[in-house]
Amino acid sequence: SLNRDLEMENLVQIVGLPAVVLNSDERMIAINPGFYSIARVEPGTLVNQGIAALPDMALQQNLKELKKRSQENPQMIHSDQLEFSG
Repeated sequence: SLNRDLEMENLVQIVGLPAVVLNSDERMIAINPGFYSIARVEPGTLVNQGIAALPDMALQQNLKELKKRSQENPQMIHSDQLEFSG
């Protein structure tokens, strides 16, 4: 729903680390500036896009794995780290 998407957008903006919220269809519904920075795309370009819109295949795979883990254990908060070279 629109209200839930707005709530997710507000929550993700206060997170101090790169963050993205995916819906059940793997569309990115909320993205903070830190995530845009590591994704190396212009802010605003990924909202409502699927994971495949990310240019980095490793980041795509990472998000798919996080989604899988969250579906297997929805009571936990899941996170991961990626190494990025300059």
